[in-house]
Amino acid sequence: MTQQIHPAHKQPLLDRRAAANYLGISPQTLAGWASTGEPLVPFFRLGRKVMYGQRDLDDFLESRRVTGPARSFQPPQS
Repeated sequence: MTQQIHPAHKQPLLDRRAAANYLGISPQTLAGWASTGEPLVPFFRLGRKVMYGQRDLDDFLESRRVTGPARSFQPPQS
């Protein structure tokens, strides 16, 4: 796991593998999101490296929080 502190942003930076692990998804999924921009997970491009700010990942997770009752799938009625 690669983690650095970015001096300007004062937040830990994680490489793609560490960021994906933090989010509980595969690095390939995170790479796909980065290439399509959907969903938007901010990242830093440092030369050939892609790094994710831990605070940005926390904000992304918070934006995905669901409150209230979970809705289950209801098949269409004929």
